[in-house]
Amino acid sequence: MTAARQLRHRQSMKISKYSRYQAAEDILGVLLRRVSGLWRRRLNEELAKVDLTEMQFVLLLAIAWKTQEARHITQAQLGQHAKVHKALLSQVMKTLVRKGLVVHSDSEDSRTRSLRLSARGNAKARKALKILERTEEAFWADIPDLATRLRKDLGQILKAKGEEPEAAES
Repeated sequence: MTAARQLRHRQSMKISKYSRYQAAEDILGVLLRRVSGLWRRRLNEELAKVDLTEMQFVLLLAIAWKTQEARHITQAQLGQHAKVHKALLSQVMKTLVRKGLVVHSDSEDSRTRSLRLSARGNAKARKALKILERTEEAFWADIPDLATRLRKDLGQILKAKGEEPEAAES
């Protein structure tokens, strides 16, 4: 078979012939990804007004939450709590430190550095929380019952899969 014919053959593949899915919308993961993407775009649009991205906000909020319970949190603990890959965590943390929102401090273990929000970080987190509340209210305003069910169902899925529901911020 020639390369051109192979290309035409691949382009004409009917997914339904090889899979139970008739359309992309039949795939639950596709729907989850689309709703998640829609939510993140909306939240990012609003957070941009205070010079934050959704991921920066997630990490600020995670630091704020975890330092309510303990005096400090290490970057490794933060990554585990927020379920963020080490490379992405490192990149975003550099930005948060550069913006003066997070500060490193010495910890009891000299091999690690503790993280905490600076005064500026606390103020930014408070502003961003208000944005989160307004954005969530607006996003779900026309379907509040569905939002309530979805919150409960997603929490149950996380528990069933061995995850902590509270770790899934924003």
